[in-house]
Amino acid sequence: MKQFKVLALVVAGFFLAGCSGNLESKSNSCLETNTGYQFCVTPELVSRITSEQMNAQDGEYQQEVFDSGAISASTIYYTDLTTNTQHILLGLYLFPEDKFDAAANPNEPPRFGQEVIRSDGKVLSVAGPQDSMFEPETQDGKNITELYELMYNPDSWVK
Repeated sequence: MKQFKVLALVVAGFFLAGCSGNLESKSNSCLETNTGYQFCVTPELVSRITSEQMNAQDGEYQQEVFDSGAISASTIYYTDLTTNTQHILLGLYLFPEDKFDAAANPNEPPRFGQEVIRSDGKVLSVAGPQDSMFEPETQDGKNITELYELMYNPDSWVK
């Protein structure tokens, strides 16, 4: 019986060590944003994206975002493999639920992106590209396709 308990503890220890390794590797492939959420992608993609805080004084649209009640907002950029040029990948917005809902007009596209997470009285939304900025068969095109799938997946956004 004692041997069984020792074996169970050893197995549990290996299991927990494996889980902590997974958490560490996931956090290493996550991009910090000013919304309180990290964008978790593959390790290969995290090196290609950067986040910049959006501020009301940055322009007319940004002013509209904050006038509409946004708590915070970020722009996430993708840097291409060929010229190392940054391209806007997505706008990320954190709103109180009531402000996000008030900004929605069923007769128009969403002004502040598509809701991805609704939790604790807040909505995290993403406004991504309407089309790929690269040819689909190129590595950049494949990267954008993968990022597009991840950006609308709630599991890709970690608090």
